[in-house]
Amino acid sequence: MPANRTRMLLTCILVTVGTAVALGDEASDYERFRKRAQAEKRQRIQMLLAERSPAIATLKFVRKRVLLGRESKSEAEAPAAIVSPDGLVLVANSALEGGLGRVTVSISADLSDLLGDTTTKVETEDHKLIVGVETREYEAKLIARDSDLDLAWFRLADIADRKLPAIDFKQAEELAVGDSYYTISRLSESFDRAPVVTSHTVGGRVEVPRPLLVGTGGSGVVFTTDNTVAGFLIEQWPGEEADDLDDISFNAFILSPAQVVTAMQKAQAMADREDRSE
Repeated sequence: MPANRTRMLLTCILVTVGTAVALGDEASDYERFRKRAQAEKRQRIQMLLAERSPAIATLKFVRKRVLLGRESKSEAEAPAAIVSPDGLVLVANSALEGGLGRVTVSISADLSDLLGDTTTKVETEDHKLIVGVETREYEAKLIARDSDLDLAWFRLADIADRKLPAIDFKQAEELAVGDSYYTISRLSESFDRAPVVTSHTVGGRVEVPRPLLVGTGGSGVVFTTDNTVAGFLIEQWPGEEADDLDDISFNAFILSPAQVVTAMQKAQAMADREDRSE
């Protein structure tokens, strides 16, 4: 074989081997990156569960619904967040109402005269809070409700001097469209109320009726991927009442930490005034 052809063949072989080695290195680098990212995510979720889930509680209550003069009662549960060590608890008001609490049934004028009020009325009673995975049920008193912001606050009445794990909305960060976020929920009593983390994304933003981020799911407190409080998930209605189901959006709207803090301060002031008047 001529010398020049031999050199060309050797060059091709070396290039091919070099390319294979380079591709192998790239594949190895990617695999190392993937495993490192997976380990970091695993660590973040485990840390979130360890540090934040003790403040994620369950509110048990009885829901009374009245529609067209007929009353029905049912036992229900709602995810709750302990927001102060002395027993202040935050719940989404829509979780108490059970979804369509504000819907008015549209009927003809003749039927309206016959049936009367067609608005669904919802009340709740016998509120009890289960802290974490405990079996004890603490009496919980409804102290304030903000239907516009879809928030409700309860105060635990029988914790004595116990200091509860709590979530501080003043130590928080703001999310932006495109950010990932975590939420923590609890399974039912059948599964010992085990805490579960789910991952979601901020997919958009609305300005009406108020500035809100729109997430892809979850309930309760919103956390960043590095375990920082970032808001609270609510159900946002288009106005005072929604007469048409097409106007209702069941997207996961995120109240900012600042909005939650302002609303909480008003709720606490209202509760303090009521305590002084008693």
